[in-house]
Amino acid sequence: MISRIGIRGATASIAAALLLCAAAMMAVAQAQMPPAGMARVWFLRELEPGMATHAPPIFSNTQPIGIAAQGDAFYRDVPPGTYEFEVQNCVEEPNSAYRAALEPGMVIGIEVTVAVDYAPLGCSPRDAYYLRLVPPQSLAGYLAHLVNLGAR
Repeated sequence: MISRIGIRGATASIAAALLLCAAAMMAVAQAQMPPAGMARVWFLRELEPGMATHAPPIFSNTQPIGIAAQGDAFYRDVPPGTYEFEVQNCVEEPNSAYRAALEPGMVIGIEVTVAVDYAPLGCSPRDAYYLRLVPPQSLAGYLAHLVNLGAR
């Protein structure tokens, strides 16, 4: 037999868990909003245990802005304009760059993906890295399970 105290305790625990989930979702939503007049670009890399542990550098208009470590996400707030984002590879690879025309208030996510042991012999690392645009409706899902490193 379940007592009223047991039901109240369970109800309170469920309510607390729902509040924590709502707070986490709100934090993710707020983290996606750039400052007024700026655009925000998220860089994401899924955690793939046992796969390509190298963390390649990412560049914006030829300037280094961070590294793409597994399981991490970071963002860069930028003024509106056209940007060429690129991930470093040993040799030039198609799809290792992404060009974006950014407007104020825009938020995009760019995922770093990898093809293991794809690069030619003599390359170090032998992995090839690529950039792909994350669908806007998927961005919050990525951010919820990656380590958010914040602004870079």
